[in-house]
Formats: sequence, C-alpha cells, structure tokens
Amino acid sequence: MEMAAAAAAVESKRVNVPAPDLNGAQIADFVECTKRYEQERDKRLGKGLDQLLEDPWIEAGTPVPDVLPEGGHSMFLITGAGFGGIIFAILFFVDPAGGFGGTWYWNRYPGLMCDVEAYIYMPMLEEMDYMPKHKYASGEELRLYTNKIVASCCLHDSAMFQSKTKSMTWDSVKEARRVDIDQTPKRGQTSHITVTAGFVILAHGLLNNAKLPSTLGGDSFRGEMFHTARWDYEVTGGSPAQPELTELKDKKVGIIGTGAAEVQIVPQLAKWAKHLTVFQRTPSAVNTEIATQPGWHQERILNFCKFVCNDDPQPGVDMISDGGSGMASYTALIGSPAYDVNMQNVGDHIARLHALDFPHSEKVRQGAMHVVTQNGVQFRGIDYDVDVLIRATGFFAPSAGTIASRAGINAIGPGGQTLDGKTAAEGVTTLHGVVSNGFPNFFMAGPSQVGESPDQMFNLRVLFQHVAYIIAAASRKEGEGSGPSVEEQMKAAKGSIWPKGIADVVDVVEAWEADGQLAALDVRSAAGYEFPIDSVRAN
Repeated sequence: MEMAAAAAAVESKRVNVPAPDLNGAQIADFVECTKRYEQERDKRLGKGLDQLLEDPWIEAGTPVPDVLPEGGHSMFLITGAGFGGIIFAILFFVDPAGGFGGTWYWNRYPGLMCDVEAYIYMPMLEEMDYMPKHKYASGEELRLYTNKIVASCCLHDSAMFQSKTKSMTWDSVKEARRVDIDQTPKRGQTSHITVTAGFVILAHGLLNNAKLPSTLGGDSFRGEMFHTARWDYEVTGGSPAQPELTELKDKKVGIIGTGAAEVQIVPQLAKWAKHLTVFQRTPSAVNTEIATQPGWHQERILNFCKFVCNDDPQPGVDMISDGGSGMASYTALIGSPAYDVNMQNVGDHIARLHALDFPHSEKVRQGAMHVVTQNGVQFRGIDYDVDVLIRATGFFAPSAGTIASRAGINAIGPGGQTLDGKTAAEGVTTLHGVVSNGFPNFFMAGPSQVGESPDQMFNLRVLFQHVAYIIAAASRKEGEGSGPSVEEQMKAAKGSIWPKGIADVVDVVEAWEADGQLAALDVRSAAGYEFPIDSVRAN
C-alpha cells in the first residue's frame, strides 16, 4: 500500500490535529469578529444552550492526549481527524473532538446513513480489503471504519484530541508555522500551548460547526433538549449500535428542522415516541455490480463524477445509477451562476412518509420564527407541549468566510497579513484550491476554486494527493525561487476555477504534475525534508 509506505517513511516527523468543531455555541464564522460576537453571545445565551454542544461521546475529565509539549515541533500538523485528515495522515492531527471520525464522530443519531454510495464514498476500500455492508452505509459503520483505518496505519498516537487551533502564524526566521492551540478537557480548564510545524494542512471538513439558531426563550425549556449532532441516548434510550429509543414511549417529542438529518430521524422517533411533532423552519431543496479487478474503486468514483458533471461523451454505463448520478440540477449548479431549485417540497424518503401518517405524528409547516417556551414550542401563537425537544438545525454554511475562519483559525502570513484580509481585498485566489500566495507551507482542501462533486471523499483524495505531490516535488528542488508577480498569480488563480467538476480537475492536476515545473509556485528551502515523489503519485 503506497500511501502507508509513504507514511512509514516520515513516521518520526508526523503530527495530526483533529478538526476544530469549536466546542461551544458559536454565532460568527469570521476570526476578526469572534471576540465581539462571543461577548454578545454570552449576554444572550444561558449556560444550558452552551452545553448543547458539549461532546457527549467522552467522559468528563478525559485528559488531552500528550502528543506535543509546549514549544514542540512537528514536520506536519493537520487540523481535522475525520476522513480528510486521516487520508492525508497516512502524518499528525489537532481536533476538538474526543476521537476520530469527523462528521461521523459527532453525528450518531438513530437512522443515520450517508447519502453517497458507500462503494465510492468510503476511502481505501481496496487497500483495507473491506467491502461495505450496504449500498448506503450507516453512520455507525462509517465511524467504525475510520477507527479500522486508524488502527491499521497506527495513527492514534499522533492525534491531539479535545484541542482547538486558534492561530497559525508564519515565522520567517524559523521558516515554520507557529501554531497556538487551546486544550480543553471535557468540563475542565482550558490550557494553551504553542508549537511549530513545517507544514500545516487544513482538513477540518465542511460540516464541523453545529448550528443553534437564536430563539426567544431558548434556555427556559424545562424538558430535555439536544442537537442532533450531540444525540443524548441517556434521554432517548438505546445506543448508536442499538438505537431502540425505549425511554420515549411515554413522552411527547418535538423536532425542529426538516433537513437531511430530520428525514432520517423521524422514522425512528415515530416508532417509539408517544407523540411526535415535526416543526418545519424552512423548506428543503429536493430532487428527484461491483468490479472485482484491481482499480475498480477509482474507476467507479470517476464514473460517478463524469455522470454527475455531465461529461460529454458520458461513459456507456452508469455504475451508480441513483438520484445523485442522474441529478441534472447538480450539473447546473456547478456550471452556471444560478439554478432555480424548487423550494416548495420537503425532503422525504418512504419511511419518513409512512412515519408522518402515524396517528400520533403531526407536522407543523410554518416559518423559521418560533419561540421555545418552558413547556415546548410556540409557532404563530399556538403552543405545542413536548417533553423532549430535538434541534435538527444543521451546521454553519461551509461557503461562508475562508477555510481558516470557518474553523475559527486566524491564518497569518509574512508581514502580518491574514488570509481573511487578503480574501477581502483580492477575492479568493489560490492555485488549484490548495495553496495561496503569501501563505508559505499552508495547504487547504478547497472547497473554493476546485471542481465539486457530491462525493466529498474523492475531492479530498484528489486534493490531498496533489498537496503531497507539491510538497514532495518542492522538497527536491534546490536554491532560491523567484515568486510570481501579482499579475501572474492572479492569472493562475483565476484560471484554476473548474465549472466542469472534479473529474476535469483530475485531468488538469495530472497535466500540471506531469509538467514537473511547479508552475506559479515559489519554491524555497526544503526545510530538511525529502519525500519521494513516486510515493505520492496516483496509482
């Protein structure tokens, strides 16, 4: 396994930092506004709401792993311990979660499944000699699979959990990133450490900040309340592996939100709750054989990408043949400025439709404005009493701010320029979506200026393999490089937007790598690091 071999070659230099989920109710995404918004948040939110985002999957007092001491150094530091961080680390993670899995660590609600076919979504299937149990994997299977990869590649000792990266500042003297990290054991005191890293890679994911929309009387509710990304099985009964919600048999349950999570949860709640009320805040946008030879995994992924991106000509066979591979609206979305999505429908699958037909189930289809009372929820002046209130209110939008500010990280380059400041002044300017001029040894995984695909795992594989190639090739170049002019950089950055989708990105990136000139990059000292190019090339 070539990725594992590459990892072994740098095992002594690796470090990974799990993705900052920001354990605490966060209202703003931009770093420069964080303090002001946190102050305003504290005035408005009671302690009860803040605790809704507490990690439910570890015990209070669980210590922070002692991976790097104050002043320590790691050649690589990765923010995020989900699939993205794991893919690249096969290096060191920093994450506020208590374990591996990313989205699949936090979300463990009953009925959880991935809406992308498991045979293309789950990474490293051939390398791990693993076949998914179902066409659409459950959240529990995905979380356990992340742990299987971690164990196989011996990554656990590289992860700094319950830790949140606050800033990454370029040190021109040391030619390294100075990284400030907050470490907060569950219900313990926060401590601060500063470490250095030769390279930093942001892999904290798209859905890493659970959203708690502001509501009147939010902390006055006298019953039990939790967010779907922090499911409380002590309240409902059951477990992620056995989601039998026996504690709800005599309780009235309300769930706010009708997005993807609610669609999966409602059938499970309807089986067990005495009465179920579904509160719709906003409408949802809806749309309507495995190979055995080596390379089947890559072939299937590219087949999906070519259909979803409407390649011309298309492959003769649609291997996935589901709503995703035939969804014309996705092609329209990535290839044109706007697409008129029908917002009158509510996301459904057949089990949910049956669940809402139960005599003890009802749906309140109103607007986003509602009031949480002591006994339940008030919509348009009507009171609905519930014993348990579940917030299926999703996550902060992955498109707001920069990739750093969305993670609560202040990324600072030479001379004190921030990534947010540069983006505000110049717009998004990157090379292939992974590196931006003025931010040395700072790598990202899009999502701006790269081709898109519903299969986010393939996006990450393409981009992180590309990052690995850049680092390897750059480490073998000698002497000083001359950086591109502003005009050259802007031309290269603007030329890196692919409306055709991720399948076309693969062709562009492979051609760029085959050229071998690292066009538009300023390559300087190798910082004592050498990484064989052959070990990171696509196989």
